Amino acid sequence: MSLFQHTSAARGKVGQRYQEYKDSFAPGGTDYYKPKTRKNAWVTVTAGGATLPSQKNTYDDLYANQEGKPDVILNSVKIIEGGEFGMLRKVEGQFTCLSRAAFETYEPAFCQPQNKLTVKYGYVDGTDSGTASDFIICKYSYNLNDKQQYVCSFTAYGPAPFMGEIDMDIIGNFGDKKITTGGFFKSPVATLPQYLKYVAQGVGESANIDIPDGTIRDGSVLIVDNPGAMTPDGMFMKKVYKVLQALGMFSGDASKKMYCTLDWLIKTINTYFLGPNLKEALSGRSLAIGSGTDRTGAWPIKLIGSAFPFHFVLTGNKRGTYGTAEVEEDEKLDIDQWAGDVGGSAINGSSIDIGQILISYEYLASKLFGQSSEKGATKSNDQSTSVDGKKQPPKFSLTTLLTTLFDDLSSATGGALTLGTMEQPGDPKKLLVICKNSDSSTIKQTTFRPIKGDGISRTVTVKCDIPSNDAYAVANGAATPNAIKDKEGALTADEEALVSKAKSDIAEWMATGIAAGGFESEDCDALQSCFKTLKEKASAKEQAKMNIDGHIWPLQLDITIDGTAGFAFGDVVNTDFMPPAYHRSGTSVSFLVLEATQEIANNDWTTKLKTQCHLFQGSK
Repeated sequence: MSLFQHTSAARGKVGQRYQEYKDSFAPGGTDYYKPKTRKNAWVTVTAGGATLPSQKNTYDDLYANQEGKPDVILNSVKIIEGGEFGMLRKVEGQFTCLSRAAFETYEPAFCQPQNKLTVKYGYVDGTDSGTASDFIICKYSYNLNDKQQYVCSFTAYGPAPFMGEIDMDIIGNFGDKKITTGGFFKSPVATLPQYLKYVAQGVGESANIDIPDGTIRDGSVLIVDNPGAMTPDGMFMKKVYKVLQALGMFSGDASKKMYCTLDWLIKTINTYFLGPNLKEALSGRSLAIGSGTDRTGAWPIKLIGSAFPFHFVLTGNKRGTYGTAEVEEDEKLDIDQWAGDVGGSAINGSSIDIGQILISYEYLASKLFGQSSEKGATKSNDQSTSVDGKKQPPKFSLTTLLTTLFDDLSSATGGALTLGTMEQPGDPKKLLVICKNSDSSTIKQTTFRPIKGDGISRTVTVKCDIPSNDAYAVANGAATPNAIKDKEGALTADEEALVSKAKSDIAEWMATGIAAGGFESEDCDALQSCFKTLKEKASAKEQAKMNIDGHIWPLQLDITIDGTAGFAFGDVVNTDFMPPAYHRSGTSVSFLVLEATQEIANNDWTTKLKTQCHLFQGSK
């Protein structure tokens, strides 16, 4: 299940507050209404060696200064987590210095960029508390008011999103490694695609033509005979091939197809590209694919695989088998037979392990890292600049690289697979590649009951505030909540015919068409079109397992509750505040938390949840 679509860690606390509220009813009430005494909250912020509010134990300490009054007041603190898959974390604070001496003490700590900041907060009675750390002060302001007081404010950010702005040079830090090229010659390893070839060649020892079909390197790199190119057999013919290659008869050695797992690619990017560039505030951070359920998503339709096998292969369920009948053996591309040796199948029944997706050397070289395979061609992403007459290498960010990869993986599966990135919950130093495909049937929603009274809800707002272009669609007959399909929402006869034809076409193209056609782009496009049809005409049950972006409904729920730690981006919540039309049999509305804000001011702690409506199935 995806990390950002889950049961809230605060669900038990909400239930406990509800039970407390019910127990307080008179007559017969067995307990007093605890929220009346719990609302006395505290908060501290620490940065640059100073802590606010100033820790004074007695009134004598508090007033024992030249002015005879408190030196500083912490007015409010707001901790916001959400946006960009929960990675946009920030703290906004405001404090007032009542003297010049106090200002000179706290200004260097809280009004200086790059100072690290930590927040601790909770209830005085100890019933709930939270800690927010790993923030860096980036913005600040201060002014002198008419009472000669210094009113100061600061904004600190969690630095994880800044990783996306790291420049990804095409040239990596690979040391003195060399690959075999040109038949017999050696070439330095400077790019990630060349490093993949280096690993495939057994650390550069073997020419491509000498690598046996089906070779596995490091459990993550697969080499197979290229069904679209000449792959000579025998020692003599291989030597002839290498001689012809050395003489320039071939622009490159295309005798083999090389694939790496997505897991291997992410680790390599982290080691050879990000590692050397992450300094200061970003030092110690990493890009990774999680383990266990963190790397697994739901796979909605078993028939869908990759329409572009020369770029991506999704092994398992025979999705990595191209050419099973009426095709010459050397024209087939059957990667499923080696899938177990490369760590396992990407698709396993109704789930997908994104770390086992296979990505080709050609894709890395021609698209992701912008190198053209044509002689002397200008690099596709070459945005080099000239400084002092010297041409600088092209730059592109980690975000650009990952967005390109994720978009192309989605395209290759007809939109069935959607990846993203998010900060790992509980470990802000790790940026995870995650799968947005998720099965909502295991989610237990956190439900608020403001109508009946739940002892925690303060205000609830529901609004439909859509952009003008979406409003136009609604005005022209777009769906309404009353039009939500039942769980078994049946397709029309025409839709059934489209789905049936798509399935038969997929079977034909996988068995013969795409391989017999030499894996040409037109053939791949035809297969992709079939995948898209199955996705667009999927049943409600299948749609519930597709990427979360496809479930969005133009409805927003904002709710303010008594301060409660544990809410995070991706929590699934609901409320009895919604009219009955939104809770029909089958698929009904739920709300995904996009932003959770903890605000402490005047000894009062509130939690504000900003959510987006989604059509989930089976959640309860």
